[in-house]
Amino acid sequence: MTGYGKGVAEIDNKALTVEMKSVNGRFLEINSRTPKIFSAFEDALRKLIGGTLKRGAVDVYFNYEDKSEKSCQLRTDMSLAAAYAAEGKRLSEALGIGSNVDAAYIMKQDGVVSRETLAADAEALKSLFLSAAAEALQNLNAMREKEGAALYTELKALGAALSKITEKIAGMADGVIAEYREKIKARMSEILKDVAADEAKILSEAAFYADRSDITEEIARLRSHLRQYGQLTGEAEAGKRLDFLTQELNREINTIGSKTGDIKITGLVMDAKAAIEKIKEQARNIE
Repeated sequence: MTGYGKGVAEIDNKALTVEMKSVNGRFLEINSRTPKIFSAFEDALRKLIGGTLKRGAVDVYFNYEDKSEKSCQLRTDMSLAAAYAAEGKRLSEALGIGSNVDAAYIMKQDGVVSRETLAADAEALKSLFLSAAAEALQNLNAMREKEGAALYTELKALGAALSKITEKIAGMADGVIAEYREKIKARMSEILKDVAADEAKILSEAAFYADRSDITEEIARLRSHLRQYGQLTGEAEAGKRLDFLTQELNREINTIGSKTGDIKITGLVMDAKAAIEKIKEQARNIE
């Protein structure tokens, strides 16, 4: 289900904005572009999101600003710095050239100086991180719930339309056999002209057609599936079960279409398939 949420938190002159965007997905997939300073809290973020969302692809974006004066301390690897200084001196002497290896140069080398977050600051950062993320998730979920309410109404309407089509097919099923019998009789009379048609053969042919095109079981299963559908659309976490149920609905409708050659029923079958396809498409939006 699609949605967007934004959360903002500020602690000790440190400000963090978290934005979350979600799109449809069969499973929960979290893509987080977490700044390095918050990397230790990424598992906490995933647990936070997973506790609320069950399906969908979620992208999380961060914008961090630190205005504090003492947010960290610098740590120098003295052994590495000494190694740079010694190597600079050795090269200078070996090549007979002057050395410009000073403290400023050594500090620029990779790994010599690192930024270390203060222990007390780490708790503040975690609080900042989770506060902004929780607000963003809450706003995202609120938008998803609003969309879900509209989706529920649409799914109920599609289910009602499919039930109506099913009953129309059921009402026409018996008439198709009678109509086929009359067509056979008319065709045989046309071919044989003045010769009386063999009523027994007509009845036999009609019975064979009736047995081959009997859709009673398919209609019964369709009704059963639609009753389940009505229950599922009002339940939480129904998305995956609706995925399966649409497959079953489609199977029964396809069987009806293959069993009967009546053009009116074929038209209804096409309408039913269109409704099921819409249900299947919307089911991907449901958790």
